[in-house]
Amino acid sequence: MRRIEKRGVVNVLCDDYGCSPATKAEAEFFDEITRLRAEVADLAHALREMTDDRDSWREQESARAAEAVRFMQERDALRAALEDVRLLAARHRTEDWAKHMLRFCESAGVVGSPLRGE
Repeated sequence: MRRIEKRGVVNVLCDDYGCSPATKAEAEFFDEITRLRAEVADLAHALREMTDDRDSWREQESARAAEAVRFMQERDALRAALEDVRLLAARHRTEDWAKHMLRFCESAGVVGSPLRGE
């Protein structure tokens, strides 16, 4: 691998076989390569951080989606239970407690079909 070394005031180009004086262009070339390598390392670090942030965001989204599904299942179970209460109250619709239950169910949006005959 080739590299530039500073020996006193002279830049020396060294490789596996030995060293020789480097031209100004070679020294500038290796300075540019060094600068670009540092820039690539910074960009790679920034990319890793962004990837970690993206993965964290995906995990949070997944957790939110699972929580939403759980809430929808709970809502459906509560609606089914309320429907059961409505059906029981409908069987006893002449009693006061049943009238209250039917009114509560209606305010929650659980009502019987108006097309059903008596």
